[in-house]
Amino acid sequence: MTQAAKALKVSQPAVSQAISDLEDQLQVPLFYRQGRRIFLTDQGKTYQNYCQSAHKQLQIGQDLVRNQRSLEKGQLSLAITMPHVFPDLIQRFLEKYPGLSLNQYDLSHEEAIKQIQNYQLDLTVTSSHMQAPGLQKQVLVDDKLYLALSLDHPLLKQDHILLADLEPLDFIGLHKHYAFRQESDQFLAELGLRITHKINVDDAGSILRLTQTGRYASLITSISLPNAPDNLAYLPIMPQKTFRQVSLIYRSDPYPNPVLQAFLDFIRQLSLKESRTSLQPIEH
Repeated sequence: MTQAAKALKVSQPAVSQAISDLEDQLQVPLFYRQGRRIFLTDQGKTYQNYCQSAHKQLQIGQDLVRNQRSLEKGQLSLAITMPHVFPDLIQRFLEKYPGLSLNQYDLSHEEAIKQIQNYQLDLTVTSSHMQAPGLQKQVLVDDKLYLALSLDHPLLKQDHILLADLEPLDFIGLHKHYAFRQESDQFLAELGLRITHKINVDDAGSILRLTQTGRYASLITSISLPNAPDNLAYLPIMPQKTFRQVSLIYRSDPYPNPVLQAFLDFIRQLSLKESRTSLQPIEH
């Protein structure tokens, strides 16, 4: 109580009275004591979450008022599990608005959605399906699967590979509990295909090294190709179908964070050709 009073620059009795008045208004206890220490009750923790969200909204409102005529200052907070998806877009956005800054976090899809809803995060870049109220989705790119092979693999005599021709190959891939493995297995199963994983690993580095031996093939997504190593070859799998959609997910607010709105407008204004240049794979 004493520390809170100092932070608020009021007397300690004033803080105690304010808490008492609030508890009377809500008709629930917000704190309980253990010795000289004070803790939030479950009701207090619930109320705290809403207070933090309200405080964040006030901050957004202040930023909106200050920056409604220009975007000289401000920041964008986003979560992304695929940092290779659109680094060029971020760079170009910050070049257009040099006074802005960006905070990037590595979060699970579920945690990112939770933080967006609680106004702790502006948006997330994800391939997971959106299943939460009050959110909007903007598709960035349709992701496709490619076959990764060693440079001396006999299949490189052709410029693509058919789905049916994947079945005889021995694959190396991630363990089944990884999201990409689950998504790719389900995608191929829906196309009537089941591939054989001879080796299952926990890291992408092992997949690349063992693919280079020529004994195994592996799968890679089109959005990963620009950063894929040059000591492997990559064949499109035909017919090419969308494996997953990479999207932006953000709150559906009537008065959004002005920096977020500027970022969304920036992406929408890109021509289809520019978007594909920034997001689609570079052929090796």
